[in-house]
Amino acid sequence: KRAPHLSGETWQVYNGKKFVTEAEVSTKLAPPLTAEEKCAKAAEAIYVKTQWSNVTGGFKKTEKNCNERPVYYDEEHKSWLAYDGRKERWVVAKQLKTDGP
Repeated sequence: KRAPHLSGETWQVYNGKKFVTEAEVSTKLAPPLTAEEKCAKAAEAIYVKTQWSNVTGGFKKTEKNCNERPVYYDEEHKSWLAYDGRKERWVVAKQLKTDGP
């Protein structure tokens, strides 16, 4: 049997050939990822382009972490992309402090 999906009020389970009704299905959430696991799964590179400012560039993931998120660096523009925990958003900055941008 494969991944169940909800259809109306009954569960349908794929048995390898077709979907069949399954009366009792239980699920549970996977445990949340740790900060280290999240950073390890983060994209290796990010391209940023905005219409509201002149921020454009390709950022590569560094070994640094900030506010439980990876930190990225754009070598061409000498800029950092990091998560600002106080503002709860990603920020591009020319300098990176120990607690973020």
